[in-house]
Amino acid sequence: MTRIAVKFSRPFGRYNRGEVAGFDKPAADRLVARGVADLYQKIDDSAAKAAAEQAERERFDAAVEARVQAELEKRLAAQAAEADAGAKAKPEADTTDTGKAAAAKTGKAG
Repeated sequence: MTRIAVKFSRPFGRYNRGEVAGFDKPAADRLVARGVADLYQKIDDSAAKAAAEQAERERFDAAVEARVQAELEKRLAAQAAEADAGAKAKPEADTTDTGKAAAAKTGKAG
């Protein structure tokens, strides 16, 4: 005779809530009808493995993304520091043209 697995949803006799046990079909049907247990369906091992692999891939992708983001922020900070250092080291040029340089550009002698 085939045994049917049920998972108890509340205490019943010697069984506690959450326990899984096997019964013949009529007994399992009675337990389910009384609301004491639900039919238990074991998760397929391949589906569980696939779910675990997917979760691992997502964790890996998140770790890689975090590393890439940290490296990008580090490089951007270094570029900003270089730009600040370059601006401080180079004196600002005088933008007003007077004298011979202005005359040379305009073609007029002063």
